[in-house]
Amino acid sequence: MAQQEAKRCTETYEDFFMGSVHFKDVALAHILVYENKSATGRHLCLEAISRYGDFVAKVAELYPEYKVHSEAVS
Repeated sequence: MAQQEAKRCTETYEDFFMGSVHFKDVALAHILVYENKSATGRHLCLEAISRYGDFVAKVAELYPEYKVHSEAVS
């Protein structure tokens, strides 16, 4: 899905930030919240906040077989 978005992307995202988290951490967070009866409201689960350009560059580095177009990000 990210590869498809990168191919269609025609805008630049210099100041766009995104949060990432491992799915196992999300599952554990859900369990902890459900087991805590005093937990109320919204809960945010993030491992890291990255610039979009840094994320795209890392994906391109880790998976060179997916022709990720990084010219859309500065």
